[in-house]
Amino acid sequence: MEMKQIPDYPNYAVTKDGRVWSYNRNKFIKLRVSKENSVIVNLSFEGIRFRRNVARLVFIAFKGYEPEIVRHKDNNPTNNCLKNLEGISKEEHLKRLGNASNFKNQKRRKMIKLNPETGGKEVVVYLISQLNTIVL
Repeated sequence: MEMKQIPDYPNYAVTKDGRVWSYNRNKFIKLRVSKENSVIVNLSFEGIRFRRNVARLVFIAFKGYEPEIVRHKDNNPTNNCLKNLEGISKEEHLKRLGNASNFKNQKRRKMIKLNPETGGKEVVVYLISQLNTIVL
C-alpha cells in the first residue's frame, strides 16, 4: 500500500484509496461525510485543527499540484480513489454542470456498509436510482 505525506501536514499521509494515516497515532484516522456528502478529515498542525476534503488531499499528495476543482469521475463524492479523481478548471466544471440531471440534483440515500472480514463500518452514498440494482 503506497502512502504519501500530505503537503503542509507533516504528521499525516494519505493512500491512493483515500485513507488518511496519522504518524503520531500510528493508525488510520476516522473519516466523516459532510452535509454536502464529501468525505472530510480533521487534521492538526502546530495545535490548530483544520477540516480538509479527502479527495483534494489525495489529489495533491499524488499528483503534486492543487487544481481549482477536484472532480470525481463517477460522480460519487465518497469514492476518493486516485484513479477516480481528476483536476479541472472552474470553466470546465461549469461546462460539465450544464446538464440539469447531474449528481447534486439526484436524490441520494446514505447507508452504512459493514465489512464482515474486519468488522468495520463505512458510510456509502447511493443514488436512489442505483438502489434497485444493489444486492444487500
